[in-house]
Amino acid sequence: MPSSRRALFALAPLVALAGCNPTPEPQVAPRPEVSACSLEVWAGAYSTCTILRSGAIYCWGANQAGQLGLGDRTERVHAPARLERLAGPLVDVALGPNHGCALHADGGLFCWGSNQAGQLGVSAVTTRPVPARVEGLARLTGITVGNTHSCAVDEAGAVWCWGGGELGQLGQGKKSSSTPTRVPGLAGIKAIAGGDDFVCALSREGQVSCWGAGERGQLGDGQRPGEKCLATFCRAEPKPVGDVGGAVAAIVAGHDHACALRGDGEVKCWGSNTRGQAGDGESGGARMHPVNVIGLPRVEQLFSGGNHTCAATKDADLWCWGSNHNAQIDGSGADQLPPVQVVAAPSGPKKVSLGRAHTCVRAVDGRLLCWGRNNFGQLGLPNVPTKTGRPTAVPLACD
Repeated sequence: MPSSRRALFALAPLVALAGCNPTPEPQVAPRPEVSACSLEVWAGAYSTCTILRSGAIYCWGANQAGQLGLGDRTERVHAPARLERLAGPLVDVALGPNHGCALHADGGLFCWGSNQAGQLGVSAVTTRPVPARVEGLARLTGITVGNTHSCAVDEAGAVWCWGGGELGQLGQGKKSSSTPTRVPGLAGIKAIAGGDDFVCALSREGQVSCWGAGERGQLGDGQRPGEKCLATFCRAEPKPVGDVGGAVAAIVAGHDHACALRGDGEVKCWGSNTRGQAGDGESGGARMHPVNVIGLPRVEQLFSGGNHTCAATKDADLWCWGSNHNAQIDGSGADQLPPVQVVAAPSGPKKVSLGRAHTCVRAVDGRLLCWGRNNFGQLGLPNVPTKTGRPTAVPLACD
């Protein structure tokens, strides 16, 4: 079905004219905006997807490689379009620069977009603009995608990767594979998170291991890998990161940095710190081992974008740090070191997802608000040609 764009109108209640009606009419609550119907949001590098209460899935943004899964390579700039070829319920969606994958509630995985390195789990095709099931995998519980690779964790705790592997992204030597292959040396894994060219896995015991590109410290073990490959440093097998001071409850990864949320609510980050991604109050260089993020209250949830990271507290306050030159944190345009509270974010419980340079929040009332970079239309906002630091509701057709 072609995408639909509907104008939004505020319907105010009628007010009786004075002197014409001795009994005042009861006030009627305004009808909710048609955009107040989002259930979940997933922000990718240059695109965004949401699932509505009706079960319909809409995506928008960059689509030159068919990474929106709409069956074509037509750009959907500022115009959310319905993803007809994928039906929910979905557990998770991971959107990379040129491809995406969705984890269905039945444990099956569907991928689409560029397949230049076999990251869709098939060979012989270079682009597949419609979602298709990845074969050869057991029931999955988590997914992540990078530049040219994809990884998933199954319900038994095994990790599987496929696609480009020249930087060790597949965790089994410097080789590529279009067939999902189990990462050796890992067991009992409950979650995975990946950046552009590296992957981290979190065990059920709270230990984090990483592999892939490590020239900016994104492997977190305190040293650059000794072996040079393709103009960068990489490690082709998983190894534990440095001491994080306790059991880890959740991990996230950005362009070339990663962060861990401990069970006590403290956050540690490692990797590139060119824009203050480490959250230690300084910018520049790299953090080769985990460092403390300063100035945060107790954190309950963690989210990461390209070069910025956000944390949600028990009271649903949103704190962010790192790159802000595209207004993805606030309207100041200045990188935020250390973390700052995003006061413009909607109050109350929320779903949060960060892209390469944009931020989206699904508010408790069902509105979907986005801000930051909009050069590919990833905000879904027709009147923001470049960027905005003001959270703005995305006009969605609540079908």
